[in-house]
Amino acid sequence: MDIDVFRAELEQDWDWRLDELKLLKNLSSPLDDHRADIYRRSLVVFLYAHFEGFFQFALMHYIKTINDQDISCSQANNHLVTATINEVFKALRDDSAKCSFFRAHAPDDSKLHRTFREIQFIENSAEIFSSKVHIKSGSVDLESNLSPIVVKKNLYKLGLPYELDKEIETNLNKLLGIRNKIAHGERRDGVSQSEYEGFESAVLQTVSQTMVDLTKACTDRLFLKEEFRYASA
Repeated sequence: MDIDVFRAELEQDWDWRLDELKLLKNLSSPLDDHRADIYRRSLVVFLYAHFEGFFQFALMHYIKTINDQDISCSQANNHLVTATINEVFKALRDDSAKCSFFRAHAPDDSKLHRTFREIQFIENSAEIFSSKVHIKSGSVDLESNLSPIVVKKNLYKLGLPYELDKEIETNLNKLLGIRNKIAHGERRDGVSQSEYEGFESAVLQTVSQTMVDLTKACTDRLFLKEEFRYASA
């Protein structure tokens, strides 16, 4: 794993997004206050779109990097093992779901089906830990609305730091709310400079911290259980 290349690709994706946001923001400079407030409505939509786009890219980039390491589930941290066998857990919760992990013939009695799968899960658990970590792209789910709770759910799912500063969380919630109202035609009022700057600051800090945390996870091999992080370095 080349950490410098990993980080550079994160920065490259965010840099073009940030350049576009700066260009669009600068276009409001000649406008009077009222027109500038109206113009910032479009900036809110672009800011959210680039935040969501980068977050999706960053987590997918991390997942691809982890998948490429050919890590055994016996050595990976529990979050990544859980993400790897996500389909198995879905099948445990949904008796009608098809899953190749449950290959044996189930009892005819439908009431025994879930118990059968639970027993099969225990009996075949060694198979899980002898397999390789491979996380599907569907593991990242932004739910069409990248709220703070969705940010935290996706970070936690991959075993990454997930807590957000309360002020950042508040501004991200406001950003999403106003973006949705603008997109649905429910808000025609402008967005003040101070309001937009609060949204922008929250996005920039979240993006920056995400890059730091992803890079640290790769550098310190946090994708492994602690006892394997240094032995296999």
